[in-house]
This record gives sequence, C-alpha cells and structure tokens, in this order.
Amino acid sequence: MRKGLSLDGVVGKLLYLAGPSAAGPALAVIAPGSVLFAPAALVVAGPFFSPVMIVAYICAHTAGGEHQQNSATTWVNTGHNLGSATGSALAGVLIQSTGTPTAILSIGIAAAVLLATSAVLTRG
Repeated sequence: MRKGLSLDGVVGKLLYLAGPSAAGPALAVIAPGSVLFAPAALVVAGPFFSPVMIVAYICAHTAGGEHQQNSATTWVNTGHNLGSATGSALAGVLIQSTGTPTAILSIGIAAAVLLATSAVLTRG
C-alpha cells in the first residue's frame, strides 16, 4: 500500500482556499490596460501566499518523518528560492520578447501543466 500525506484536515482546507485565492487576482494582470490594475490585483493576492507557504512547510515537516524534518523543510525553502529566481529570469525574458500579457499567460499555462502533471503522478 502506498503511504501518502493526507490533506483532509485544516491544512488541506487552507491549501484549497489559499491556492486559488492567490492565483485568481494574479491572473487578472493579463487584462488589457492593466497598468494600474496589476498592482492592486497583486496586493489582493499577496495575503494568500503566506498560507500556501505555511502548508508547504507543514507538509514537508510531516512527510520528513522523525529524522528528516529539518531536511524536508530546507528543501521547501530551497525549492521556493530556486523557483522564484528561475521564474523571475524567465518572466523577464518573456516580457522582453513577447510583451507582458503574453508572458504572464504563458507562465500561467506552464504552471497549470505542472500542476496537472503532478496530480497525475501522485495518483499513480
């Protein structure tokens, strides 16, 4: 039997609420003429980022078991930092080459593909 991390409790509810709540306003940035709207949308999405990171740390701590908790949470931090740096670099290149709306839409599509792939892989 496959052992997995259960997200049935409060942690799961927090993730299912905070994830879409952060993504929704951030997607509004691709709207035409969003120069003034973009900062406002990101300010609305910002408070939902912390709960997502809290869930990531709790999941890593739990999944790490008795002897690997520090390593697991360190990998969450490392993954976040690498993802942020890579995402920022990629966003800069895409914005310069295709424009802001196309770049944000492309990154959103890539994120959706990654989420779908991870969902399929974790169910298998």
